[in-house]
Amino acid sequence: MKQVSKYYMHILPKAILKRQLFETDLTTTAVIICSDDNALYKQLLPDNTIVVPFADTTIRNQANAITSEQANEIIGFIKNLPICIQDLYICCDAGESRSPAVAAAILRMSGKDDNVIWENPFYHPNWLIFQVICREFGLLMPDWHIKQLVELNKRCYINSVRNGNTGNYEKWQIIE
Repeated sequence: MKQVSKYYMHILPKAILKRQLFETDLTTTAVIICSDDNALYKQLLPDNTIVVPFADTTIRNQANAITSEQANEIIGFIKNLPICIQDLYICCDAGESRSPAVAAAILRMSGKDDNVIWENPFYHPNWLIFQVICREFGLLMPDWHIKQLVELNKRCYINSVRNGNTGNYEKWQIIE
């Protein structure tokens, strides 16, 4: 993967996307939207924005499920981010399933620990999206490993409910 000096990943629902949301200058911000293409969002967002519409489904080959082409679009976007990017926002409808899956895949592709997402009970990463992106990047991602990650996420959620804490929003820093 191309070296990145530093950026933070933020996982959010697309409904809250507004220019005022961004912590930095738009020239240092990139956005991935993982839901329906919407021209309104593209007008509000920085030039470094990609909209990749796919459904929040875990059924392979279902209409609108993530495709290899879409996974490669995301991978190419990440590989070609300008060095000036400081913040990467990853958005879907609710910010709980598709965007955490994309963020976990980016962490894994960057050689970072993606368990920070799988262990956060606030997120429920879509395993199919994670697996397709990782496989297209060339990472071995067998079904048994995916099942382990899904079980880890379920256990973390159950434990958090028992303890009265269902997680919270976090941002992750990637430094190469």
